[in-house]
Amino acid sequence: MEALAIADDILNGELLRSVVEGLPNGVLVVNSDGLITLFNREAERLFGYHRAEVLGQPLEILLPERHWQSHRNLHEQFDGITRPLGAGRVLTGRKKSGAEFPVEIGLSLLETATGPLAVASVVDITGRQIRIKELHHRVKNNLAVVSSLLSLAASRGAPGPARACLEESERRVLSMALVHEYMYVSESLDRINFADYAQQLVDQLQAALTDSDRIRVETDLEPILLEIHQATPCGLVLNELVTNSFKHAFPNGRSGVVRISFRAVSEKEILLSVEDNGVGVPEDFRFDQERQSLGMLVVSVLAKQLDGNIRLGKGPGAVFELRFPFPVSS
Repeated sequence: MEALAIADDILNGELLRSVVEGLPNGVLVVNSDGLITLFNREAERLFGYHRAEVLGQPLEILLPERHWQSHRNLHEQFDGITRPLGAGRVLTGRKKSGAEFPVEIGLSLLETATGPLAVASVVDITGRQIRIKELHHRVKNNLAVVSSLLSLAASRGAPGPARACLEESERRVLSMALVHEYMYVSESLDRINFADYAQQLVDQLQAALTDSDRIRVETDLEPILLEIHQATPCGLVLNELVTNSFKHAFPNGRSGVVRISFRAVSEKEILLSVEDNGVGVPEDFRFDQERQSLGMLVVSVLAKQLDGNIRLGKGPGAVFELRFPFPVSS
């Protein structure tokens, strides 16, 4: 109890108050009821409020209304683990004027005699976000150039097998470019809604690889946010599996259905499945055998990169199931 009393004295002391006021970051303290109890000078500048307007108010006053539910109380957002700036969460702040801006939040917990307090350090990252978005835009454009070069090489009289290989490589590059395109327009710095991405990728593959409506595509895609280190390999896996179905499941003009599902199967695991009612796969099929196609070897390698596993499910046709963990920050 003596230590807690000392903490209270420090929190209320003139020395700490002077230090907090002089910090270059916005600092605010929220109590266990989610009410703001401290708001320094830089926080006033960032949000456009005088501290008298926010002290005693709920944290939601500093957030866009659409985020109120997810931030309804401090316990939903803070797990008790200190998050330094640079490893914090990227959120959207709302100024008194109503203008929104991206912020990064560093969090720490302070135990006091009257209960726990969450101390948040806030930085406006508008400039950094612009630079990162510009980087994604440049990467997308560079990948588009590579894709165009592959397309040009494929169209200039390449032999059948070589042309097919070039076209497959072109589609792989395009799937990566599409990730960076979504990152560029995403509200987050490093995550995309994979459902939107997957739908566009599948639509592009269907337009490129099927010449009629004999192959119907059904999608069931849950709007889950993936970080770029997961979105890129997951997108490549989806590209390979859907391409495989379009090219091999329905030979000789057969009709059929390709079903694509992306959803959470638990609080810790995501499932991506591609299923068709076509001719199926050979009984001795294995992902990691050298005699398998390059595409299936790529799928096996990418599943490991995702810390997941890929397997064949049961079905009259081919059923591929990729399971991998949620992003750590989700």
